[in-house]
Amino acid sequence: MFKPYVTTSLTGSEAKNTRELIRSDLRKIIDASHYMELDTGAVKITPETVIADRHTGLEICYTVCNEPLAQGAHISILFPEYWGGIVQEYDCNTFSVTPEPGRIKGYVGAHLNAHASDPAVRLEGTVTCQGSVHTAFDVVILDKDLAVGETITFVIGDPIGQLPVTIEFAGTYKFIILADREGNFQYKRTEFLEVKVIGDRAESFAVTASSSPAEINIPVKVTALDRMKNLSPDTHEEYHLFLDNDFNNRITNPAKKILPGTHRITAVDYNNGIAGKSDPFTVGPWCKEGYVFYGDLHFHSDLSDGVRTLEEAFAYGRNVRALDFIAPGDHFEPEVQPGYYYKKELRWDITREMVNKYHRDREFVCLLGYELGTWYHRNVIYKNTDEPCYPATGTDPYDVWEKLKGRKAFTLVHQTKYWGKPAWQPHNDEIERLAEIYSTWGSSEEYSEASVQAGLQKGHRLGIICGTDTHTGRPGMGNRTFYGCGLAAVIAPVLTRDAIWTALYNRSCYGTTGARILMDFRLDDACMGSVIKGSGKARVFRIRITGSEKIKSAVIIKNNHTLHSFSGIRENSLDESWTESESSIRSEFKNQQNPQSDYYYLRMEQIDGHMAWSSPVWADL
Repeated sequence: MFKPYVTTSLTGSEAKNTRELIRSDLRKIIDASHYMELDTGAVKITPETVIADRHTGLEICYTVCNEPLAQGAHISILFPEYWGGIVQEYDCNTFSVTPEPGRIKGYVGAHLNAHASDPAVRLEGTVTCQGSVHTAFDVVILDKDLAVGETITFVIGDPIGQLPVTIEFAGTYKFIILADREGNFQYKRTEFLEVKVIGDRAESFAVTASSSPAEINIPVKVTALDRMKNLSPDTHEEYHLFLDNDFNNRITNPAKKILPGTHRITAVDYNNGIAGKSDPFTVGPWCKEGYVFYGDLHFHSDLSDGVRTLEEAFAYGRNVRALDFIAPGDHFEPEVQPGYYYKKELRWDITREMVNKYHRDREFVCLLGYELGTWYHRNVIYKNTDEPCYPATGTDPYDVWEKLKGRKAFTLVHQTKYWGKPAWQPHNDEIERLAEIYSTWGSSEEYSEASVQAGLQKGHRLGIICGTDTHTGRPGMGNRTFYGCGLAAVIAPVLTRDAIWTALYNRSCYGTTGARILMDFRLDDACMGSVIKGSGKARVFRIRITGSEKIKSAVIIKNNHTLHSFSGIRENSLDESWTESESSIRSEFKNQQNPQSDYYYLRMEQIDGHMAWSSPVWADL
């Protein structure tokens, strides 16, 4: 859903020879280029390594090889996604590429220019932008052929203006250079030009300790991050660890002999003035069903419509965000999301390879998954890693659901409120087990016929998770709003692929906006995700929360209505019981669409705005 593209000409607004290269056309050209001989031109980018979010210029040089470039030939550059912006004319022969308000910064404030080494060759150029994710720079050769050995140099950050700011996210980014040597729309591409974006100096620590049995030593992960939450190249090994804000209680790494219960760990580097504090974790089980593990089931890489490689994404989830589990969510519809950098028939093999490469039971669980570009969008999550990919072939998922029958697989629906299809059809209660209530797009909980609440009201038994839907290849770290932008929390007896997948399928899970909040929600001692047989007698709720900040509110929702609120700002923990009376069960907030069943879930909010939602418990009459 892109805004109309905007163009500006290198030699003035009256240039007639250049091309507006819109995203859909370029996808087709580049997809076809994977199966052609490469263009013979030599390409080079300078510098090859830049620091994230710093003012840095780039030069891309194309050298003519083998045969001249004819008059009317085109050389085009496609920027990596998110390195572009809305084009604004600076003067008659330069460009100013600036970010669309509220979008991700790429090479912004960049004055673009191009020149040929032969002064007799004239260039005309056009920049085409769609939103902030697509920028293409096309030049056409005029007045004279460009001879072998001559060059065209593209300048991103022309000295007449300020240097542009690099993209904020560390990783490998590829510029695509296309050559139409005869001016007849027959494009070939060169080798990809890669730029390595690295993190800046460290400004904080990310401190993580996973919930663990009491009898083992607990490894503490301390990661130095720059201000954009990239892994910093700085080494900070001289830090001290302290338990539960007691700076007289210094501990080792791994932490030994910590008493059962809920804890937090602080890391401090006194020499460099850097510190960080973990979210709560448990020593011993959080509840009788087991431990809480955090992950992201919805992120994209440069295999489809994201940036950074899938391997970089897995490494970020494991090493920087210290997630317990992940599942990739790239698209595989060949016409809709072909991907710029890979042959379509290789992309699923790459996905399975990365899942198997990074998976380690009891350390880092990797599930096989992908996104269906249906209406609504859905993610498929497999239990096994030798499964096929079934891309969507239409606007509904019925054909995919049919193919998934008999396989260990489920789908989760997401962004329901933003796709706007209100009927909650199609739906498959056996396979569609979860709904993503929050992501980088915001909350889909309520206020719409397409919301998660609307789906629950229609009788769909949906577990609740959150996910980032990040397109920056950083699982556990969304594009916008909160630090994290959505995490799935799973209650499972052990961190293995089998246990995590089974707990998700059984809806033993909840979602947060990114903070690692511990939550336990029970109805008559049944945990979240359960279906119980109601007796008509009073129902007893047990609520336990340990947050990363003070708790602002906690609310029991019954059939989409507020049944009970635990009022007043509290410290970061809550442990209470509450009973719904028999008269309330009979009369309060009955589900008119399904009067034989009530559903209840818990919503909480911290004073810093972070939220969490439990999966419902259903009480059938």
